[in-house]
Amino acid sequence: MISPLLSRRQFVRYSATALMLITCCRDASAFSRELLSSLKIPGEEKGRLPSPAGMTEGIYVPGWKAVSRNSIDRLVNFVRRNGLNTLMIDVKNARGELFYTPRSLLARRIGSQARTRDGRTVSLPMDYLLDLASHHRLKLIARHVMFRDLRLYQAREDFRLWSKGTQQWVDMRQKGVVEYNLDLLTEEKKFGFSEIALDYIRFPATNKFGAGTEKCAIIDSIVRTARETVGKDAELGVQVFGYTAWHHRKAGVGQRIPTLAPHVDVVYPMLYPSHFWPGSFGFKDPSRHPYEIIAMGYKAAMGQVGTGTRVIPMIQAFRYSREDVRAQLKAVRDLEMPGYICWNSAGAYERFFPAEVL
Repeated sequence: MISPLLSRRQFVRYSATALMLITCCRDASAFSRELLSSLKIPGEEKGRLPSPAGMTEGIYVPGWKAVSRNSIDRLVNFVRRNGLNTLMIDVKNARGELFYTPRSLLARRIGSQARTRDGRTVSLPMDYLLDLASHHRLKLIARHVMFRDLRLYQAREDFRLWSKGTQQWVDMRQKGVVEYNLDLLTEEKKFGFSEIALDYIRFPATNKFGAGTEKCAIIDSIVRTARETVGKDAELGVQVFGYTAWHHRKAGVGQRIPTLAPHVDVVYPMLYPSHFWPGSFGFKDPSRHPYEIIAMGYKAAMGQVGTGTRVIPMIQAFRYSREDVRAQLKAVRDLEMPGYICWNSAGAYERFFPAEVL
């Protein structure tokens, strides 16, 4: 049986063989139809990549670390060597860079596709990435950053919401901002990733921009529309502010788990212990309690979701030791969580693995 995933050269060769059989053999028609139906031209829309069975055990990967076949090879070798099975990779990052060639007219107009310093556009090698993941039974999650978007912020003054340091936010209350992201999701859902995870789908962490309930209603509506947009082409996840695991009022960013959960398959609470204020949950220094923070945050978030929605913590893999990462993973194992995603903004995990939990 011929593999359904072929290079263009292989496609041409096998297609020519099939056509010759059709021409030369009286009984070749049935065979040729089966052969041709098994061929897939590289670059065509792919079906959804199936998720591996069992826990989700993965790492976040910045888009810039996955734009070549060599880099994909290194990533796949790393996760397999360390017993992992999932890669969460940027398709749109916090700078508003897209790691594919967009069809969106606005994205093209503002130059959203990622570019090298000398101006060359770059993309994820989608076919190669998906084929390799399928071969090794890895799960691929497309990370799409919603409202922290430098490119759109710079290009459209009318879309600007707030800026502080390196964070530039566009206004999620504006129809044009939301539609821009929905248009991109319409493209991204066809790539073949198992899941799309929405990050920065919230308000900035500031007391501005209205009451908490008003913010929550806005974000709820956007997530509901994103669910309708993605449909059944991929699972949908949302990454939520750490304090949101306990209650939306603790965070004040417009994320309310009980009203988000019915519209998503996965909630990813970002339970980075070093990001909690001193004194939180009775800990003078929460960063020194990695096991407890992951365990407590997971339990709190689980108390806010219904059946059918998984809670998978984002765990801290920065400014920590291997022992601290191991403590977080032990909490995942002890509470029989459905998985975890390690977060390091630079995608640098070598010093943390292997992190076996006995």
